[in-house]
Amino acid sequence: MVTGSATHAEAPVPQKEERNVPRSRFRGWGIAAGLIAHALDDIREGGLRIIVQCPVVAAFIGEHREYTDLVDPARPS
Repeated sequence: MVTGSATHAEAPVPQKEERNVPRSRFRGWGIAAGLIAHALDDIREGGLRIIVQCPVVAAFIGEHREYTDLVDPARPS
């Protein structure tokens, strides 16, 4: 069963763009938060930065300030 998806695209410099799309019937279950946290932890391990384009990811980072260092300062959300 597919409950959602997360995608990224690597930029020419070490950055990633994140999008997170949970299927509507699974919203509110915390699935997106788990996907986002896992993706951000993986990005941190890789020494990369992100350009946030998804409002759900932006809200997650706003609530979990420990991830703000991953946002590309040249292109904050």
